[in-house]
Amino acid sequence: MSRNTRSKFSQKILKNIEKTYHSTTDKEDIYRTFAPNVNNNRNRKMSNISTTNNNNSHKTAEPALTSPSQTSSSVEQVPGNNSLITRDSTPHLPNAPIVETVDEMEIEVTNNNETQQLSEGSTSINGNPPLIEEIPMIDNIFSASNIQAQTSFEGFIPRDSFPPKLTDKEILQTLNTIFIGDKDFIKVRSLKKMTFKFYMISVSTKEKLSHLIKTSPPSLNKVKIYEYTQQNIDTLIERKLQLQDNTIIKILDIPVNYDVTLLIKQITDATGKRITTYKETKKPPQRIQNRNKNDKPIFIKPIYKQLIISFEDKAAADYLLAQDWCLAIEDSVARILPGNPKHPIYTQRTSAFYKITGLPLNTNAKDLSPLVEHLKGRTCTFTQTSRSSFFKNAFIYVDLNDVKKDYTTITGTKFGQHTIFIFPHTNTKKTCNVCGNHTHEYKNCTSTDFTLDKNERKIFRRRFITRNKERILINKTTRQNYNHVIRLSKDNPGNSNVQSRPQPNTRGKQRQTYNNTTNHPDKTHQKSSSSWSNQQLPQEILDKIALMEQQITTLTNHVNVLQDSHQTFTEQYSSHHQQLTTIDTNIALLTHRQDSLENQHKTLMTQMQTLINTLQASQTPSP
Repeated sequence: MSRNTRSKFSQKILKNIEKTYHSTTDKEDIYRTFAPNVNNNRNRKMSNISTTNNNNSHKTAEPALTSPSQTSSSVEQVPGNNSLITRDSTPHLPNAPIVETVDEMEIEVTNNNETQQLSEGSTSINGNPPLIEEIPMIDNIFSASNIQAQTSFEGFIPRDSFPPKLTDKEILQTLNTIFIGDKDFIKVRSLKKMTFKFYMISVSTKEKLSHLIKTSPPSLNKVKIYEYTQQNIDTLIERKLQLQDNTIIKILDIPVNYDVTLLIKQITDATGKRITTYKETKKPPQRIQNRNKNDKPIFIKPIYKQLIISFEDKAAADYLLAQDWCLAIEDSVARILPGNPKHPIYTQRTSAFYKITGLPLNTNAKDLSPLVEHLKGRTCTFTQTSRSSFFKNAFIYVDLNDVKKDYTTITGTKFGQHTIFIFPHTNTKKTCNVCGNHTHEYKNCTSTDFTLDKNERKIFRRRFITRNKERILINKTTRQNYNHVIRLSKDNPGNSNVQSRPQPNTRGKQRQTYNNTTNHPDKTHQKSSSSWSNQQLPQEILDKIALMEQQITTLTNHVNVLQDSHQTFTEQYSSHHQQLTTIDTNIALLTHRQDSLENQHKTLMTQMQTLINTLQASQTPSP
């Protein structure tokens, strides 16, 4: 056992030696022994050898003593010897160690840089770096002007210059077909910056780009090509965004559960214009500060959402803004504002307001309508409440011309059984969290609507409006007489409610239930519903199915025809709209030219009258 262990251990050692073994030449051994950066290590090795072999030095002292000159000469002859004589082959050196002659050896000192270069893989012994082969250089091929010169020139065509029915792939294919035969053409690609999409055309010469800008190809009739510069891009982007901004309307304070498609239909019917795009946005839930439930934060879901609408025409947006400030939605109102917050109408409808505090939690816009009329308000909105709120606030927006700038009086009025307070926008203050009054804080509230707990502390009640709504209940006699019918309809209408009888789990026997095996009243076994699939349907039913399939095919064909007609009408409408735009532009140009001609005509008439007067004065004889 021990022999096998030793053999395995020795084999493992041999494998490790083979892995770490690195073959070296005699020159590398000589350099590692006598290099300056390894003198300290060599001296330490020599000192260790001298101490370990001190007992044998007395027996071989006389043959081992050699002069320093002999030792140095033997070392210096090694580099020049072509036969690569090793140190061990010297006949003058027996096995005795070197003791005192090591410090007197003449060793050539080399630079640190040369030593470092040798350590990186060079095999030079004297420390000189190997010769580097010089690579001949060719001058004056690439000049600075050629490198910095522009190799391509770009122009672009806006996406709005092409009909809306064309896809991006079709437009690129059309442009490539137009310019593919031109030797100066490089490529065309589609780009988009913000909402502005355009097609960039790259050519190789400035003259070609100037020609395209001045005269478009015949295939691109009435399509303008612009030079690709920062100024042109910024100008067209600003123009497009301005046109889109004039058609955008923002609808605020929409109930969060209200279906916006109904609102879209209502706005479309009111304006008579088509809505191109719309987007519904909601605020994220609001976290209540310093309130946690089971170490989890408490969030309040928003009660409102907003809708951003973009019309196809600016006239529709202007018409909607010219109407009332709000739209009635169920028992609330939604405010109408321009999409741009810097719009004058936006400032007009949001700058002046009254803050109403102390309202019951179930107050709606219809309940507040008398106060809105009294304050000459145009619309109102309510603030977010939480489970710990005792009342809620409202904001009534008014026109700037209907409120005095220096009006700061805070008033109050009775609202049912409660008192509410009215703050102008020029004098809003922090109020009590129980009653909405600004003259005291929560701990000093004078409200009498409270109860006392066992510790004689005040527990204030939340404010609500008592609605006189009658609850309609089912007659007790009807419930008692037809309770079995009500239960049958309430539990599972249209399906059997029979439960299976529990059976013990026995091997080799099939479990039976009332659902899959029942007995018919005439003592015959009733077939399961799945057996109908194996029976052949009557010919009458098959004929009806075939007739319905034929009718479905006919209706499908009609739908396809209608879709094609709709596509054709849409294309015609787009073409007519583009023609009308062109006509409007031409009319504006003609009007400008007409005005210019009328001014010239007036100028000519004035000059002619002056000449006539001058001639008449010159022909009149003097007395």
